[in-house]
Order: sequence, then C-alpha cells, then structure tokens
Amino acid sequence: MKKFKNLFAMVLTFCILLSGCSSNKTSPQNSQENSQENSQESKTKSSDDSNSKNNSNDDEQGVLMTTVVLYTNMETGSENAEFKEEPMECNGEITVGNLGELLSDMTGLGFYFTAYMQGDDVVVDWAENSTLVSGLDIGEQKEDFFFFDADSMRWFMMDSLWKTITENFDVENVYYTMEGDQELEFSELYPINIFPKDVPYMGSAFYFAHTDGEGE
Repeated sequence: MKKFKNLFAMVLTFCILLSGCSSNKTSPQNSQENSQENSQESKTKSSDDSNSKNNSNDDEQGVLMTTVVLYTNMETGSENAEFKEEPMECNGEITVGNLGELLSDMTGLGFYFTAYMQGDDVVVDWAENSTLVSGLDIGEQKEDFFFFDADSMRWFMMDSLWKTITENFDVENVYYTMEGDQELEFSELYPINIFPKDVPYMGSAFYFAHTDGEGE
C-alpha cells in the first residue's frame, strides 16, 4: 500500500510538471505576431526620433531676423516736417548698404552707393547710376513716392537715407560724396547745389533755414 502511494505521488508530480511546460509554450503563430508587433513599434519609434531630430535641426538653423525702421521725408525743407517710419523685418545682419536696397525697393528710386566708416561717422559715396546723381526718371517712381521735379526728389533721397542711417546705427554724422569720393555737386539744386566732402549732411530743413546766410 505504501509503495502504491509513493508511485501515485510520483505520477501526479510528473503530470503537474508536464502541465506547466505546456502552458509556458507559445505557438509559432503567436510568436510571429508578437515579433511583427514589436518590429512595427520599433520602426514607429525610430521614425518619431528621426522627425524630432529634423525639427530640432530646423530650429537650430533658423535665420536671425532683424528689425529696422526706414525713414522717409516728403516735406523736405520744412522745420516742422515729420519723417514717416516704416518698420521692416529682414534676414540677417543689417548694413548701410542693406538700408539703401530697402529704400530702393520701397520707393522705386535708385539708392545706389558705397558706404564706409570714418571713425564714428559714415561716408556715403553716391554712384553715377543712382537716381540722385543721374536724375529723375518718372517711370521708376512708386505711387506713394512720386515727384514732379528733380529738386524735391534729391532732397527726399538725401534726407531719407541720412535719417535712416543715423537712427539705425546711432551715428551722429553722415558725409555725402559722389563717384569716388568727389564732392557731391549738382548742376542745379535750390537752395545749395554743392555739399563739401568734409562737412556732414545736415538735413534739408537746415539748408533751407540758412538760405543766403540767414540765421547763421
């Protein structure tokens, strides 16, 4: 009887062991499905990581935006004239040359020149093909900046560039020359037509106020 009980216990233990092994075994189909799900999850995560990296690079490589203000004066010669301000957002660092390009685009007039620093001041050398030097071409003007005479146009261009430079670069003096550092001179311009290269530009209101030496 005792032997029978021992044998029965051994058989029961063996059956339990077989049952445990059977429950832990995974069918080939389930194993394949789990493998495919894990692979898909891995691909999705990899794709998300890649997109995140690309977005990060785009942010890191973003272009620096700079705010500048263009100043224009349609009331030249007047002490009470108010310069119109036009804020603009531009890519990268702003130079004096960039300001000329922006004024050209906005007005239709050719603000063509080279510029360089002279100590703490700026020297603007107007080009021969600039509208200031070559003269007024009615066809190139935009509607909001239309002039019927060369005098008004020239004072407008000199005032606008002068004010735009001094306000954006915090410089006190701007000197005007032409065609390779020659004195800026016009065959006709009221009230003066010659601007000495060693005297800073003072604004049209100053020159009109000192016509014929008055107020000096």
